[in-house]
Amino acid sequence: MGKLSTHETKRYIICFWGKGNLGKTVLASQFPSPFFVDLDDGISSVVALMKEQEQSFDFDVIPIDEAETTDEDFIKLCGPTFAKQDAWQKTKKLVELLARRMPKDSTLVVDNLSRLSEFLVAHIMRSPGGNKPMQIQNWMTFTDETREFLDSLRGNTKCNVILVGHERKEENSKTKEIERTLWMPSSMRERIPTIVGEFLRMKIEVRGSKNARRVVRLLQSTPDPETPTGSRALIPDIENPTYEKIKPYLEKALNRELPPATWTPDE
Repeated sequence: MGKLSTHETKRYIICFWGKGNLGKTVLASQFPSPFFVDLDDGISSVVALMKEQEQSFDFDVIPIDEAETTDEDFIKLCGPTFAKQDAWQKTKKLVELLARRMPKDSTLVVDNLSRLSEFLVAHIMRSPGGNKPMQIQNWMTFTDETREFLDSLRGNTKCNVILVGHERKEENSKTKEIERTLWMPSSMRERIPTIVGEFLRMKIEVRGSKNARRVVRLLQSTPDPETPTGSRALIPDIENPTYEKIKPYLEKALNRELPPATWTPDE
């Protein structure tokens, strides 16, 4: 039987998920040297907040959609042939290249998983053997392709990875209880928490008496009857979360120091 020993974990993979417009992308942008693969114009919220708070910072963004990609950085990385491929093929190629080439403690951000799933579904339906609507064999392809994509992020990647996802609320057909899950088709939404180390939900809570109510943004790590969440770094629930508030828990889990925040917005 082997002995339990303390060892240095090289990097982290985090999934921030929750309803839209709660600050998941803004939080991801605070991590060291972020590089955004922007699938849904999510970075606009960061730019708006930056201007509002008169902050100045630079980070890399490559937007991806179904149209031919004209971004010079994408063409330099992936080549002009891939610029003409569909959104799934472009995203897959770009993420695989960035994951291998980005330096240690930089942050690869894929924003977001819901749009990524839509890109893959569209790709499968257009492919030979594809069907509209999707059939069982097509969903098997979806699962295999998504698993391969996500597993590539766990390989010999040097950089840290943040996945941004949306949530959906549904009723359990057996228990009739309401469940909040990651918005992602098929069983892959249950696969994500096993791949990432930190599966953290962003939500808001209204607190205080009627005449003194305040809205608090909360990063939820503690699971409840409706919501599966979790943190291998033992990150607690954090009010108005920032990278600087999360950083000490990641450092303790990794057993090393991490770079400072790219920026920290005013609360």
